[in-house]
Amino acid sequence: AVVSTQSTGDGGTIDDSINFILLNFCEMNKLWVRMQHQGHTRDKAKREQERLELKLLVGTNLERLSRLEGVTVERYEKQILPAVLKQLVNCKDSIAQEYLMDCIIQ
Repeated sequence: AVVSTQSTGDGGTIDDSINFILLNFCEMNKLWVRMQHQGHTRDKAKREQERLELKLLVGTNLERLSRLEGVTVERYEKQILPAVLKQLVNCKDSIAQEYLMDCIIQ
């Protein structure tokens, strides 16, 4: 749900910020899900620690989206929530889906 907008030239628009954070969220979530199934068993403890750290970053992105200045309830409903829910459904990982739903609810 990327929205194209004109840049103001002296930074960016709220849509630029939303699109950047949404893209970052989607890519980090994909990586978080992939990390669960990669690597050797001897690296499992390290991978789990990295996955936990990435999980926190994924949640932080959702929090940032809800706290951006200029994000109204209407904008969140129409622009942010559909993109987040699409990623939640598409990831097909029950652990990730449960965590993302918890983040959205909070």
